[in-house]
Amino acid sequence: MNNMLMRNTKLAVTALAMMVLLACGGLSEAEEYNNQGVDFADSGDFETAIASYSTAIELDRDYAMAYNNRGQAYYSLEQYDKALVDITRVIELDPNDKEAIEIREWLLQEHPELKE
Repeated sequence: MNNMLMRNTKLAVTALAMMVLLACGGLSEAEEYNNQGVDFADSGDFETAIASYSTAIELDRDYAMAYNNRGQAYYSLEQYDKALVDITRVIELDPNDKEAIEIREWLLQEHPELKE
């Protein structure tokens, strides 16, 4: 029950944030696809989430959050090589993203077969 409460709270906060953003001029199309991807990932539909994140990336090639989210979805599907590519792209876009750097280091440590 606790997980359900957390999920519902997260969805409510996301919906509220989207309403605020829409009231302030709205989201970009890339942000809308990214948010769709988050919803799909939250429901466990990682394939559809990846498709949404990929569309967001096509619309904005420098959208680090979409790369990050897609990388997490690839990781959930055990597609570690693709996860590494996306996390590396996040770092290229924002070399100071400590979380992405830590995720990349952890990914390479846990999956040494990915080392270049």
